[in-house]
Amino acid sequence: MKNFSLPCTLPDLLLERSLSSTAGISFLDNDGFIAFTTTYTSLYRDAQDYARSLLISGIEPNGINVVIASFDYHYDHILLFWACIFGKDILRYEKHRLTITIRSAGIPVCPIPTLHPEESQRKLFLGHLLALFGKPVFVGKDDVIATVQSLVPSFETRSWTSLKSLALVQSTTQPFIYPKFRPQCNDIVCFMLTSGSTGNSKAVGLRHSNFLSAVQGKIKHHVSTHSSRFLNWIAFDHVACVSEVHLQALMADAW
Repeated sequence: MKNFSLPCTLPDLLLERSLSSTAGISFLDNDGFIAFTTTYTSLYRDAQDYARSLLISGIEPNGINVVIASFDYHYDHILLFWACIFGKDILRYEKHRLTITIRSAGIPVCPIPTLHPEESQRKLFLGHLLALFGKPVFVGKDDVIATVQSLVPSFETRSWTSLKSLALVQSTTQPFIYPKFRPQCNDIVCFMLTSGSTGNSKAVGLRHSNFLSAVQGKIKHHVSTHSSRFLNWIAFDHVACVSEVHLQALMADAW
């Protein structure tokens, strides 16, 4: 692993890698061949574009909205994960003729598995997410969004296609996304759902400090280096995928 100062937050880590790393992420097709490769530099730039799209689309940071993410394609999960982390904004209001600025945290994301094939189970699960998070916003492909809207019309949604379109459009609206605005180490990055084996799933909030401490410990234990190679087959809604593989590889400056 190349020497660099330990980051305080995940965006700091990705920024460092985008400036100095030659590593990245490759995605395999069903036959085991590389179908797509991206660098950490490209991931950083794309995350900034999509962070702006999320905020322009009306999704609010600071825990007001939690983004529920459901994708078949692994890279879509990774990109939305980082876009939500980057999606910082600030709140301003007038008081006694002064403009008061309040720091606003990012957009927590909750990746979920593919929706259950049985309609009744889907509806129960979506209803539970509404009760759990209050004002969640479901982000997914057009067909999944159509399913969610048909089962639970009150569930707010954003089409991944529409967010992609916004990411490509130059806008006069410039939210304060990273690095103009920097998160704090104790901000919640994402929620991971428990298995729900004893009832409805619970949401476990994970912070920048949680992930960075875990990844640093894993690297020390496994002696992961720039020469290490990580192979992932775990869905993104499982914390092992995020911390054991994706973030550990990023911290180790490895593929």
